[in-house]
Amino acid sequence: MPIHPDTPGYTANDWLEVSITVSGEIAEAVAEILSKYAFQGVLFEPAQTVDYPDYDDPNSVPFEVLETAVRVIAYLPTTPDLEEKRQRLEHDLWPLQMIARAANLEFPAPIYTPVAQRDWGELWKQHYRPLEIGERLMVVPAWEDPQVAGERIAILMDPGQAFGTGTHPSTQLCMRALEQTVQPGMKVLDLGCGSGILAITAAKLGAGQIDGFDIEAQSVKSTLENATRNAVQTHITATQGSVTEAIAAGPYDLAVVNILAKVIILLFGQGLANTLRPGAKMVLAGILEEQAAEVIAIAEQAGLVHLSTTPQTDWVGIVVQKPA
Repeated sequence: MPIHPDTPGYTANDWLEVSITVSGEIAEAVAEILSKYAFQGVLFEPAQTVDYPDYDDPNSVPFEVLETAVRVIAYLPTTPDLEEKRQRLEHDLWPLQMIARAANLEFPAPIYTPVAQRDWGELWKQHYRPLEIGERLMVVPAWEDPQVAGERIAILMDPGQAFGTGTHPSTQLCMRALEQTVQPGMKVLDLGCGSGILAITAAKLGAGQIDGFDIEAQSVKSTLENATRNAVQTHITATQGSVTEAIAAGPYDLAVVNILAKVIILLFGQGLANTLRPGAKMVLAGILEEQAAEVIAIAEQAGLVHLSTTPQTDWVGIVVQKPA
């Protein structure tokens, strides 16, 4: 049942939780749609019907060990246009629901749950905990003591800003690739910078300059705020824009593009390969396994050489290189 701002007891300072439990292979696509309406990013968690005996807290289960069912969660503020926003959200979800059902994938209707303002500050803390990634990195929620990272490099993140918290396999694949490829002083491109997590990772791994670009103004703001939070703001710029602006600011020694396969293919048609200097590498993610071959083919048509494909659950990270 729709939740309207005039519902008794539901105040303008409260929130509407929207949750959809879907197959892991379409969770990213669902998150992409919800993120257009969510006030503070999108969360992933294991569906509560799945039992994980090795973990005391179901919210602590690493994304890579999740079963098929993943709960995608977003929060909408109670503004006068809430009901209109909810209808637009369901309208945007409908084509994806049809595709999923044609592929025999479960795609139930969204569940709407009012959340009181007094509970808002604790919601993110319940879902978001320190997360080790790769051999040297740890994503640490902004409210945690950075010392929790120990000898690992702490990436301090406020998940309540924009998409990109480190919990999704695509983000983790990118962070591991950056860990292996960033060299001191590199000029790095983060196209589709979101929360800034990848730009910050590159900076903390020693990159000299990182330019973030995103078509969303909120993502630009989030990247800059999180860069300051991590004391790497002198190494990171963030600008509203896409391939055209990145080409003008380049060329780059390394680029990371964590978006969606269909968008990456479109960006190659707009000159994505021209952001690289000769010999530079590009990390591509947001790609399902069955989409990898098409993305690699498009990259090769643009003159790049395929170096590696790394899988994690149903997702892959692809590294390509511009010939020297």
